[in-house]
Amino acid sequence: MSYLLAFLLVAICLRHFLIWKSLKQISRQLRSVRESSRTNQLIKNPSQSKELERLVMEINLSLKDSRDKVATYEEKEQQIREQVVNISHDLRTPLAAIKGYFELMETANDEDMSQYLEMIRKRADLLQALLDNYYDLAKIQSKEQSFFMEAVNPKELLGEVVASFYYDFVEVDMEVRFEESPDFWVLADKELLNRVLMNLVQNVLKHGTGFCQISQNALSTRIENRIKGDLPDAKRVFERLYSADASRTGGNSGLGLTTAKLLLEQMGHEVSAAVVDDVFVIEIFWKE
Repeated sequence: MSYLLAFLLVAICLRHFLIWKSLKQISRQLRSVRESSRTNQLIKNPSQSKELERLVMEINLSLKDSRDKVATYEEKEQQIREQVVNISHDLRTPLAAIKGYFELMETANDEDMSQYLEMIRKRADLLQALLDNYYDLAKIQSKEQSFFMEAVNPKELLGEVVASFYYDFVEVDMEVRFEESPDFWVLADKELLNRVLMNLVQNVLKHGTGFCQISQNALSTRIENRIKGDLPDAKRVFERLYSADASRTGGNSGLGLTTAKLLLEQMGHEVSAAVVDDVFVIEIFWKE
């Protein structure tokens, strides 16, 4: 009986020693992982113990979760840095134009003065629209945007928006074609829908060339334009900060279409994008 007890005691001591040794190896692995913050290394179970196997599994799950959180945080940090650069670029462009026209006004005659004042007003409107886009996006994402829904005539509203950019279309030598259609009304916030349509028209001016074709009816509003420069990825154009132009020479914030889509969806409507050959198509689908 004493031999049996001695054998059991030795077996227990050996088991505890092996567990202790395995725990030391696990501890060294964890130290190595901690000191190499960029590694994707996981912990390996140095023994056949099922208890330790469960412990190692939980540790590895925690490591994966921690790494996923770090990756998400770093991605958001990068997006914030890019957005700061983009905001700076987008605001600097119209401000530089406004400053340039003010300098020209110092030596301008009366006829030129009127033209320069009109251009300053246009650039100020663009600057206001950019600021509105950033503000709107923040409010929509925080669910603070309020809507005053009423019957709105999109055909009339879009006509007014296009007319307000008359000189801009002339400047880029772009022909605007309206297909004849009867008036119709949809339920929307008129001020916010006006902002949506301004974003879409500005997108045409930034990235379009040659012509802009507009067709409307009670079911949808369709805006088509030939594309200038790189072809966009239609599946990504509504993504925040997306731009087909990597150099961003067009001053594109990447927020105009994002904001337009979010506002339309909040008002109960839908919008889609497509690229057909070298023609970019934006279509709003009105809901009753």
